[in-house]
Amino acid sequence: MNDNDTSKRGGIRILAIFTAERGLCEEMLELLHEEENALTRMDMKKIISLSVKKQDLANRIMAEERLFSDEACALVPEQGEGPVSLSAVAKAVGGPEGGEIREAGGMIARLKEKIGLKNEVTREFIRSTLGYLGDAISILTGPVTEDTAYHGRGMKKGARRSPSMVSREV
Repeated sequence: MNDNDTSKRGGIRILAIFTAERGLCEEMLELLHEEENALTRMDMKKIISLSVKKQDLANRIMAEERLFSDEACALVPEQGEGPVSLSAVAKAVGGPEGGEIREAGGMIARLKEKIGLKNEVTREFIRSTLGYLGDAISILTGPVTEDTAYHGRGMKKGARRSPSMVSREV
């Protein structure tokens, strides 16, 4: 068996890995869209179930990445320590399969970028929502009227004891 056959088989395996990873990334984007909708509806049951699915998908994507890394190291052993670049793998495979590997790797990189952006938008939405909820809780648990006027020689008059709209214990 010559090096060309080995490279060709390795290229075919990498393309299969990329096909699986692409499907998982597309599934993750759909899941993130569902999560966004569930967040806007405040559907906690759905958010929790999607969170579990999201973690499972992330683990499966990482498993595909490890498979690619192992296969790439086998194809380009002279790379040494660290990750093997996609272009080095495509060059080692050569031919039309090498071009397909470049294209598939680029597509996966774009999908992962979209996933990252979507996650960041979701995180920002959650941060903002938590901030608004925190403000609302402060308003509801704070005194109904708060007198913080300064009296005398720069002495701040203490706030009057006034009832809260909602008990702090709540």
